[in-house]
Amino acid sequence: MKNTLQILPLIFTLFFYVKSFGQTPPEIIYDDSEIGILLTNQVYQDYYEKESFIKLDSIFFDLNEFLAISDLTLGESYEFTISIKNPLDVGSVIKAVVNPCSCVNLDWSKSVISQGNTGFVKIKYTATIIGESQKRFTAVFYDAQGIKPLAKKDIIVKAVVAAPDLVDQY
Repeated sequence: MKNTLQILPLIFTLFFYVKSFGQTPPEIIYDDSEIGILLTNQVYQDYYEKESFIKLDSIFFDLNEFLAISDLTLGESYEFTISIKNPLDVGSVIKAVVNPCSCVNLDWSKSVISQGNTGFVKIKYTATIIGESQKRFTAVFYDAQGIKPLAKKDIIVKAVVAAPDLVDQY
């Protein structure tokens, strides 16, 4: 009887292992609110590597020139909007903008952008790095229903932040 009680947990473990063997995992469904995070997730990237994205021309944006300021101030926030034209032959929607760091908050047009019209990306940049830096964002265009990814467009923002006068603080 004692030997049977010792073997019983092993039999149950073996039964559940054999039962689960060969079953496919349930389909993963992603919420739109998670899309920005998921674009940086390796599993998501591997899934969409098989998709054929159209690589659109990049937008280069110099924040210092736009604001007519030679050096931005460390710790200050700056807001600006970039227009993005839909060059595709069909109406599309910007479903995600991949954000590279926490110093930037993004918002973008959520409605369908018809062919040749423009949408927007609003950027709130907080100067957290002294000196020159570049941030790269990737806007992902989907079909009008928001199901199939069609194209990617990089947005590169350059900023130069001034070093504070540390001598006065001590």
